[in-house]
Amino acid sequence: MSAGVSLKERLMNDFSQSQRHRGGFNQRYVTKLLRDYRSHPAIFDNPNQLFYDGELESCAVERSRKSFCRWEHLQHRVKKTREALEEVGRDRQCCASSLLS
Repeated sequence: MSAGVSLKERLMNDFSQSQRHRGGFNQRYVTKLLRDYRSHPAIFDNPNQLFYDGELESCAVERSRKSFCRWEHLQHRVKKTREALEEVGRDRQCCASSLLS
């Protein structure tokens, strides 16, 4: 199992039926979501570039997808999540002098 590689990425890379041939995928094996009606585009921007070649389109009604952007409880969670991710991303020195990341 490859560390740091998502299941979806492994499936897309490892199975010949899902490989892109002559500019497209074999539609008998791969169904590709092209329209998203729920998520804010910022949420799926990275997967859109990695897995969808930028073809995933946000079709959510703007009012609906922005309805929780300023919700105080969400802002608190986003801040906590960002702080946790920053902490995980820092290199730390352990007592035994081994570098952890």
